[in-house]
Amino acid sequence: MKSNVRIGLITIHHTTNFGSALQTYALYTALKEIASGVEIIDYRCRAVEDRELLRWTIKDPRSIYRFWRYGGSFREKSRVFSEFLNSYAAVSRVYGRGSIGQANRDYDIFLAGSDIIWGLNVTGNDLTYFLDFVEPGKKKIAFASSAGIRWPQSWDCRIGALLGSFQHIGVRETALVQWVREASGREADVVCDPTMLWAPLHWSRMAGDGRVISERYAVIYFCDPQEKILSDAARYARERGISVYYINYGRPIPRIHSIKPLHIREFLNLIMNADCVFSASFHGVLFALYFHRPFFYYNRANFSRMESLALWLGLEDRNGEREGAGMGPELDYGRIDGLIGSRRADSWEKLKAYIDR
Repeated sequence: MKSNVRIGLITIHHTTNFGSALQTYALYTALKEIASGVEIIDYRCRAVEDRELLRWTIKDPRSIYRFWRYGGSFREKSRVFSEFLNSYAAVSRVYGRGSIGQANRDYDIFLAGSDIIWGLNVTGNDLTYFLDFVEPGKKKIAFASSAGIRWPQSWDCRIGALLGSFQHIGVRETALVQWVREASGREADVVCDPTMLWAPLHWSRMAGDGRVISERYAVIYFCDPQEKILSDAARYARERGISVYYINYGRPIPRIHSIKPLHIREFLNLIMNADCVFSASFHGVLFALYFHRPFFYYNRANFSRMESLALWLGLEDRNGEREGAGMGPELDYGRIDGLIGSRRADSWEKLKAYIDR
């Protein structure tokens, strides 16, 4: 029987990032399996909004150019993502930093969800995602929260006090267990990314039948600062006589096809049918794993995510930034599926226990 508690989920949901949109979907739908009264809190963090929607400021001429050159694509993508969100989720009214405290009247449990909600470099030092607005007596939970890189130690006192008031803390990366301990003295659980809660068949159904690209191809999702991923993918494709496509809403890259998917189905289909995935995105790697695709990963920012995943699954040889990357053995998906399946089951149990206890 489902619980009757009212759960408010706060995460990075107002987004143009496929990974953020998919983890929001995955966690919300998982919570709906446990409780009937689940709602996404429509909190708008200014730093996240500026990044996701390419907002401009007169103080930064480059932002004006990016908005003029690429803003249209991002606005259309934002519209499509909002339609996707509203197709499956109950969403609250919009809150800002000054009004978020009013959400206390609507929920029994506040759950700080996945993505880099505890990355102060991402949120502009916004402690809303540490649930600093929640009144005493309300239950506070973190599930699959991530920081990417450690917050400055000067924040430990404030963050530690906030974490001390959580009833349950589940984090996505092993490094964050240590950071939570250092700031608060609390021991956090390691749980899976919400997309991992659902079996690959769930995602392949969402990807649909057929192929977005009919020919054989390698796909690139996000770029590392040195742009090594672009040359590596181009070389891989050239050596195999296939094409290379870059999920790219910015400047064109010579001899690489740019593709601008808007819909979740298109993104999943591009990953599922690729000969190889080159990803500087954490979720790009995860979906390559779910679909049993060969892949290489690169660090774009917030390094602990990739490092934690690779260490857990023994995939360090898939680091495209290493010398000789790609010379290792074929991926043993039987072994990988076993590890993922075990963590999936354990994470479901933890999520249910967090809500019920």
